[in-house]
Amino acid sequence: MTCPMEFESIGKAGSRLGTALAMAVDHEIGMVSLVRNLEEFFAREILRLVYAMPRPGCRGA
Repeated sequence: MTCPMEFESIGKAGSRLGTALAMAVDHEIGMVSLVRNLEEFFAREILRLVYAMPRPGCRGA
């Protein structure tokens, strides 16, 4: 597949760009709670994207 690496072109091709994260933390941050917070955030975000996507055979598709 030949497609420019930009949101609109990738979306028209039926896909989406991935998610990245860069974070700076100091030595006082609890890593377990930090990772749990990130997991919960990304879980909510992926559900938001899944339910926002039109599916074949569904109203609005």
